[in-house]
Amino acid sequence: MSELRNSLGTRSPRITTPQLNQTKNKSVTTLKVKNMPNARLFVDKKEGIRTMRLRELEAAQEREEKERLEREADKEPNVFTILKERREEEENCLDFLDVNRRILRQRNSDLVDDRLNADYQHYLYKYIRYQAENETTLKAELKEAYSNKQKFSDNRSHRNDQYLEQRKKDYAISQKRVQMLIQKLRDEYRNNVNNALSTIEAISQESNNTSMDMINTMSQNITNGLVSSALALQKVADVINFVPFFYNELIPHFQANGLVFDINNQQIPQFHVTNYMKSLPNETNKVFTTILETFQPESMTPKILSRQCRAICVVTKPLVFSDEQKAKIAETLGWNYYNVENFNNAAEEIFTLLSTTTEDALIFGFPRTPSEAQDLFNMFNPQTDKEVKSHLLPRPVSSEITPFDKIIELDVSDRIIVEDVYSSLVNPEGQTYDVRTLDIQDENQLTQLRSSPDENLDIPQFPMRSVTMKTNFDLLREEYAKQYETIELHNREITDDLINQLASVTEKIEMPQEPQYPPNILIDNLSSQIANFSPELKEFFVNQWKGIEERYESAISRVFSLVNQLHVRMVDHLTKARSEMLSYLFRPGNSQQHVIEFQQWHCTQVERGMRRMSKVKDECNLRLNSLREQLISIENDRKSEEEYKQKDLMNSSFRTTLFETISNAYTMLAQAEIDRWTSCHNMIMDINQIIVNLDLAVPLPRKKLPLIVDSKTDKRKSAKKPARTTPLSKSRLENKLPPFETPITENIDTFKKFVSDASCIYIPSTAPLSTRAKKPVKDKNPLAPHKINAIDEVQNCLRDDDSFIVSQLDRINAMCLDEIQAIQQAFDSYVEDSSNWISSHYEKRKAIADTAVAFMFQKVNDEQQLNQLILFSDENCVIDYSQLLSPNEESPKIPAAFPEDAIKEASDGHAENLYQIIATCDEQQTVSN
Repeated sequence: MSELRNSLGTRSPRITTPQLNQTKNKSVTTLKVKNMPNARLFVDKKEGIRTMRLRELEAAQEREEKERLEREADKEPNVFTILKERREEEENCLDFLDVNRRILRQRNSDLVDDRLNADYQHYLYKYIRYQAENETTLKAELKEAYSNKQKFSDNRSHRNDQYLEQRKKDYAISQKRVQMLIQKLRDEYRNNVNNALSTIEAISQESNNTSMDMINTMSQNITNGLVSSALALQKVADVINFVPFFYNELIPHFQANGLVFDINNQQIPQFHVTNYMKSLPNETNKVFTTILETFQPESMTPKILSRQCRAICVVTKPLVFSDEQKAKIAETLGWNYYNVENFNNAAEEIFTLLSTTTEDALIFGFPRTPSEAQDLFNMFNPQTDKEVKSHLLPRPVSSEITPFDKIIELDVSDRIIVEDVYSSLVNPEGQTYDVRTLDIQDENQLTQLRSSPDENLDIPQFPMRSVTMKTNFDLLREEYAKQYETIELHNREITDDLINQLASVTEKIEMPQEPQYPPNILIDNLSSQIANFSPELKEFFVNQWKGIEERYESAISRVFSLVNQLHVRMVDHLTKARSEMLSYLFRPGNSQQHVIEFQQWHCTQVERGMRRMSKVKDECNLRLNSLREQLISIENDRKSEEEYKQKDLMNSSFRTTLFETISNAYTMLAQAEIDRWTSCHNMIMDINQIIVNLDLAVPLPRKKLPLIVDSKTDKRKSAKKPARTTPLSKSRLENKLPPFETPITENIDTFKKFVSDASCIYIPSTAPLSTRAKKPVKDKNPLAPHKINAIDEVQNCLRDDDSFIVSQLDRINAMCLDEIQAIQQAFDSYVEDSSNWISSHYEKRKAIADTAVAFMFQKVNDEQQLNQLILFSDENCVIDYSQLLSPNEESPKIPAAFPEDAIKEASDGHAENLYQIIATCDEQQTVSN
């Protein structure tokens, strides 16, 4: 019995699911299992948590399906709804298969194996499939079998041969299944790689399309802004026939900031202030910078932040190197390793690190975006605070600090990364395998292989992150072209070539240099002389300078705000004047009524039979001549009214007020410069007297420029200047408005003389003393007695400031004259254009009246009825045939009959004679008419 059992053949291995899938791919006829087990077969007999959750899920799905059916009860199902339902069914089936895949695999394999193994009846173990019914029968059979030992040995030998043959077949089938499993894993690997690469390409294309759309949108916005600005300027040019300089110079500013030009924009005064203000001259700037820095340390030259170590930023796509590989690279190069993922606030923590540590830093993953690099740059190069920013005395600017020496991009192809990532497989013991070089012959081990764990979901996010980071790297390359380098990699391993390239880059990097301020921004001699001032004096002079700056900047802001308001008021006034003038030219008149009255008289009083009478024709001609004179008189009166309206709309008082206000505004601007100059001189002279240990100097008097006041309240203007009567002035006054003469030039020249006189206070006298003079010559300069013993630095400072104030006053004078000229030209253009409008409209209306009268003369001479209404339009004279003054329209005039003599002569004549007779009759009728 034992021998029989040992001689039994083993059962053939089962054919598993991968083999079935391969047979499907090869288009081989597959087995169809009848009575597929439903979901009930896969439910555990004992109801547990999983079963309860499945039931809850099914109940929730049923409720959702019921609610959906109720919502769509009144709607006809469309194609989209059907496809959506089908997709939900497929997703539910996939979820069910995923949850029960092991049970399904086991059940299906059992069914398939049973079906396949049922045909293997030639196997040895299939010969004895059923046990004997009882022991007696079995013993009898065994006894008969043992009785013939030779036959039994032959059978056993035959069975061994069959067993060996079957084992060979089983081994072959097993090897085929192994190859099928490996092929399946590689097919899945290739599909994953192709899907990832196609996703990357799609995202890249979408990113490019989005970028192009953004560029097109920005270009369209810029174009729309330029067109809108051009239209706004065109409106201004239509009003004053030219683009004034104070608007023309604003266009680059609006274009640079992406703004649409508008005369009511609130940034216009601030732009004029920024464009006008200049810093103090060199020597004056150095003196005041030295004073403020000495009295308040680090107020003008604050402490400069610096980078204490060499720094290299290494950027790569995701999934290129692991943290261990990055640390190994830094260790090989001898640099400290830092990863941006370990920082909470990358820019701030890296700034703290680079400004404190002295050890070389190799930072991986930074900067991720250009904004991060700009944030770090701004931290090392902080911009000047708003409260300490000054146009008059700007703070010295130090040299720029670069936050890093190099940005190295380790560029790896997306295909290499994707192929390496998806090729990694892991077994339950944690051993990793590469699917591209997989050489496992054990089927059980192959079925246990899984993809490498991806806890952070880096692999699904790789396509999007790769495209985004590559775009950011391109932007970084453009912005930091001198510091950016790219190293091409052909694999994800740390090779000697990579280390050598990184080492060659690091060896060329030198230690960062300390940033410095420009040389000679402070005067050491002056600083040492004023360093011993008392704290009270230091605070006093600092507060005095702050007051000078505040008063100066506020005065300039007020002036340009007032000037901008005057510009807007002038444009609005001329716009309104032009529109009202044009509408006034086309006002209705009474010329039409006179023409209608004549037509009515002619239709009612002059009958058809009276029109050939010479007296009637003479009466009509007299009335028409009188009508023409009336129409011309009406047009002359209209022209006089229009000329009066032209003067009324121009509003000469407004024009004069505009001139005076502009002149006063620039006088106030010059006054602000004068007050700043006076205050600075007094402050510097006081400091000089304290340095030389003398009494304080007499302060300079505050010169006040006179403003133009209203002539109604100013008694000095009551006596008017005599008008000039030269031929040139007469011809100019006939065509244009009288010019405006501003007193600002004379007042500035007067103050220039005061500046020249004040220079004697600090400039030492170099004239030799004369021994021949009997009496000492008295100096006519009123400021000569107030001379001080000025040190060299003070002399250079005040001398430069004197030149600066003179140049600024000349600049203000030129700006004021340009403003007055622009206003004069704007109003002259209005007068010229409106005069041309009046003349052309007068001539046109006069021509229309002459045309109507000539037409009526023609009708009277032709003895025709003036029944059609003659209408006066804005452009010409129109005859309206649809409107009749008289309801009874006359029939056309019947020509006279041929004379009887002519008819008798033509009855016997030829055609030539008949034609000549007809022509003769026509000439006689024409002469008689």
